[in-house]
Amino acid sequence: TRFPISAETAKLLRDRGVVWVPVLMRAKDDAALLADLQRTMFLADSMGVLIGSGAEAGESVYMGESLLDELGLLHDAGISTVHILQAATSVAARALGMEDSWGYVRPGYRANLILVEGNIQVEFSALSRLRYLWQIGHLTIGEGLLVGN
Repeated sequence: TRFPISAETAKLLRDRGVVWVPVLMRAKDDAALLADLQRTMFLADSMGVLIGSGAEAGESVYMGESLLDELGLLHDAGISTVHILQAATSVAARALGMEDSWGYVRPGYRANLILVEGNIQVEFSALSRLRYLWQIGHLTIGEGLLVGN
């Protein structure tokens, strides 16, 4: 592989609670490198390394779409749907040092929630079919409020 991580390094990441945030989209134009990265992510996840989600954003990249693409690449790597959702929520909050107020649906926490059309356990791409969005308790996208598509 062109991007290996040793078992020792993965154990250190796991044991120290380090959140590894790959940006797999950077390798999307290099199939061999992407496959190596995805194998590496799968093995790290299997060893208990905390995987966070990251995304590219900029002038020509929409953050939400980029994040969905990134989560899709984690799914394609064989990482479980549960771990992918954690990567985008509780693990991301931990990586940012905000796990005491974000990343969980709990009393006293700030939460952004989505409702999608379909079952992401059966069809992961259903994650992109947003029906409702609540941001910190307020419905911002939904019946009559849908923005964009």
